[in-house]
Amino acid sequence: MSWSFIDEEDGTPTRKDILKPFIQSSVSALGGFQNTRAGRVYEMGDSCLGCLKDLKKFWRKDDTDDERTVARIFWETRVLPNDLVNIVVETAGKGMVEDKRAIACGECRYRYSYSLILNQLIIS
Repeated sequence: MSWSFIDEEDGTPTRKDILKPFIQSSVSALGGFQNTRAGRVYEMGDSCLGCLKDLKKFWRKDDTDDERTVARIFWETRVLPNDLVNIVVETAGKGMVEDKRAIACGECRYRYSYSLILNQLIIS
C-alpha cells in the first residue's frame, strides 16, 4: 500500500487526510517555546491535559491500522521530542511527579515506543 494523501483508485481522502488536521491541532495546543529574559522556555498551553487525552485517543486508532497512520503523523509532527519530553521536564522534572500531564505524557511515550518496537518486529 502506498502512503499518499489521496486514494489513487477513487480519489477519496485517505485515513491520513482525515486524521492529520485534528492531530496537528491537538499537538499545536499542547504548548511551545517562548522567548523570555531567562532564555527559551517551554510553556504548556491552557488545554494541555485535554490535548494529551485527545492524543491518547488518537493512538488507540492505530490498534486496528496496519499502516500505523497515527504513529506516522506523530512522527511528522515531532510531538515526542518537541512537546512530550518538555512537558515531562516542566512537570515531573520540577518535582510534580503526580501531575496528570506528566502521567499522560508517560502513557503516550509508552504507546509510541511500543508502536516502534512492533513495527520493527513486523519488518524483521
